[in-house]
Amino acid sequence: KVLLKIKENNTIKEIKQIIKPRSYELMMIININTTEKERNELIENYKKFITDNSGEILKVENIGEKEFAYLINKMKKGYYVLFDFKAYPDDVVKLQTLLKNNEKVIRFMVIRKDPKED
Repeated sequence: KVLLKIKENNTIKEIKQIIKPRSYELMMIININTTEKERNELIENYKKFITDNSGEILKVENIGEKEFAYLINKMKKGYYVLFDFKAYPDDVVKLQTLLKNNEKVIRFMVIRKDPKED
C-alpha cells in the first residue's frame, strides 16, 4: 500500500507502507427498527468499504435478532452481525469513524484477532 508519493527531479518516488493487513473481527448491533433491505444495504456498504481499501472479507455472519440484557437507547432488541476481515490499521480507524457516525448502528466492537501474527 502506497503511503506517500514524493516528486523529486521530475521523478516520483513512492514510499510504501511496511505494515501488512491484519486480521480483525467486528461485531455490530443494528437498530431493530430498520427494514431488512436497509440492513442488507448497510452490511454491503461496510463490506464494500473494506474491500475498496485493500481489505479482504473472510466471513460475514448474520446472527440475527437478540434481546439485550438491559435497555440500550430505550430498545430491548437488536440485530447482530459479525464480520471477519483483514485490513490495514489506518483503514480500520476510518471504518470505526463510519460506524460511530451511523445512527442505525447501536453498538459495535472491533478487535484484532491474532496480535502475534506480526
